[in-house]
Amino acid sequence: METLEQTKLAKNKNRNLEGKLAIVTGAGRGLGRAMALDMASRGANIIATYSNSQSQAEELVKEINSLDQKAKAIQLNLSSMNNLESFKENLNEALKEFGREDFDILVNNAGISGSAVASNMTEEAFDELFTVNVKAVFFLIKELQDSIKAGGSIINLSSSLTKHSYNFTDYMVYSSTKAAINTLTRDFAVELGAKNIRVNAVAPGATFTDMTKDFLSDENVSEQFKSMTALKRIGQATDISPVVAFLASDDSKWVTGEIIESSGGALL
Repeated sequence: METLEQTKLAKNKNRNLEGKLAIVTGAGRGLGRAMALDMASRGANIIATYSNSQSQAEELVKEINSLDQKAKAIQLNLSSMNNLESFKENLNEALKEFGREDFDILVNNAGISGSAVASNMTEEAFDELFTVNVKAVFFLIKELQDSIKAGGSIINLSSSLTKHSYNFTDYMVYSSTKAAINTLTRDFAVELGAKNIRVNAVAPGATFTDMTKDFLSDENVSEQFKSMTALKRIGQATDISPVVAFLASDDSKWVTGEIIESSGGALL
């Protein structure tokens, strides 16, 4: 993972998010943390949501502050839509602290993984995956769309598993949730286009994060993925975060409804 010192070195390289305010869900660790730091290094202020990792989210806020950017951590548990109302109240208070009535960027990163072949998948686990990974994304966009500034951007996190099973059929339900995200991305791009809000998705391949480290630490699994990737390595969170930053910026102002795979060339 990129260190704070490395992030500082990159601070002034590309300030294409100067003055923007971004909400990053699930930002306490892994991909969300990398995305928040990357955008902060480009000039964005950050509202970082977390479910359970409060201490990690608060540490992230300190790191962003050290980049001379503003940040605030807000709890958001996406396992129940009943939590959205209190989140909106806390968000409105946070916006006031930032001197804003709206925000520019929403990164729907928070999600859960789960693996089981069909014969072992329980209804409870199935419902939990679709609630957190799909239902929550839909209703978060629905509830927050009027607070996104015209010219703003929504980035959803998909997965290369929607195109490549890699013969890991025990991830069929997880990959189905990400296929649903792809459909929501395209349809919201059409619906919100009239408001000049762009909606895209990033689909990482095998990427080493807190969620995947146990799985990808297996040498056999790691070598299998490397062999199927054109660039012959496992992805890192900092391989994904610049793609998200591009879609968050005005550099991609003519890009919407796209699912951009960032997998190092999986199964080309």
